[in-house]
Amino acid sequence: MSKYFSIIKDVSSSIVTVWGGTHPTTASQECLQCADVDYIILGEGERPLEELIEGLNSGKDLSGVKSLGYINSEGKPVYNNQRLWIEDLDSHVLPDRQKVSIDKYSKFYNKKTFNMITSRGCPFECTFCTAPAFYQKRYKGRSPETVVGEMELLVKDYGAELIVVDDENLTNDMERIEDIMDIMIDRDLKVKWDAEVGFQLHG
Repeated sequence: MSKYFSIIKDVSSSIVTVWGGTHPTTASQECLQCADVDYIILGEGERPLEELIEGLNSGKDLSGVKSLGYINSEGKPVYNNQRLWIEDLDSHVLPDRQKVSIDKYSKFYNKKTFNMITSRGCPFECTFCTAPAFYQKRYKGRSPETVVGEMELLVKDYGAELIVVDDENLTNDMERIEDIMDIMIDRDLKVKWDAEVGFQLHG
């Protein structure tokens, strides 16, 4: 992955490079050792990235920006492991799928397939999983109404035949899952869906 940052810096050394996601969150020191990486973002990236951009544009001190890692002027790594979270996932924007050629990415399992996320995080601390480091054992779910609303959008606007749910722990809140399925039944939403939690459900 680090080679991409080198390619970017070859284009112009003034380009600011930011690395976010699971890898820099769980292997922060390793990622900051890459000379072509200016900043890493720990955990959820939307809010800290916005604060980083605003800080760079205004020239303000970045030492107080949460969820941020970088090498300071003394050549020492700085990690702010206090996190900036999106507390209400219902208020968060949906992916703008119209900005990409969706047909290039949506044909899997011989069906028109789309991915979506209904919750973030997991309250448990399994040693084989990156979720405890990424989400710090936090869990939050979108409301059943917004989840089914996005499913309906995928079916009606994009012709989805299969929806793959990529939650870390979809079944953490079984009452919420039951409410989602009740709404799907009430709205007569006919679409197959798989959940990446060790089981498959087909409706």
